[in-house]
Amino acid sequence: MPSSTLSHLLASANPCLSFMSHSHRRNSALFFKLFNIELLRVDGFSRHSFSPPISLPKQIPHEKRLKELNLVNGLLYAVSIRPARSIELGSVEVGGATDAEGRGLEAQCLLPFVFWMNLIGKQNASKKTCKVLEELCPESSSSALRVVDGSTPIGELSTLSLEEVFIIVREELKHLQSYEKYKETKREICGDKGFFAADFLISPPRIGFPLCRRAAFHIKAARSVEVAQDENWNIMSVD
Repeated sequence: MPSSTLSHLLASANPCLSFMSHSHRRNSALFFKLFNIELLRVDGFSRHSFSPPISLPKQIPHEKRLKELNLVNGLLYAVSIRPARSIELGSVEVGGATDAEGRGLEAQCLLPFVFWMNLIGKQNASKKTCKVLEELCPESSSSALRVVDGSTPIGELSTLSLEEVFIIVREELKHLQSYEKYKETKREICGDKGFFAADFLISPPRIGFPLCRRAAFHIKAARSVEVAQDENWNIMSVD
């Protein structure tokens, strides 16, 4: 993948990329939650390593800063991306058995979670968490604010904290009109047999990974402990 795409992918995993936008960092965190990511080679490949050669790249944001991190515009990087065999949200296993306290998350909660992370990524990073929760989920915001500090800027809230909040607000989220539209869009693209792993896979470049606009990872909802298995995923064109 191109250096710009790789920088988006690693935005939440590498502290040196903290200058990336809030949406990129949340999308990155979501991608790492759903997939196992492995950089196969540190050095990039020249565009002339391919036949025919890949076209010359355009200038990208933060080009100089990325070059200092060995992410050179014009080179392509080998990355392995595979579905995670198990997923936890807020320390609760998705698709697993209900614990002693009656907590459990069905596999179908992943699409609302993707929607949630997409919503959070669109928020101004400096906006207070309490304000964000009151606007996005007014009915359950008071309960959610018991597990997070409302005075913290939303951009500084950890992914784990966002997962814990999601568990509390997810029922309200699923009844939002915006979620219904979001879900309908996904259904039109992939049908009723599954769900798309992340909205950024088909989003505009400003909030997503450019390379993934042409392909979306489709994962069938698991009925067992393993949320996604190797034989249950493929790449689907969205053109």
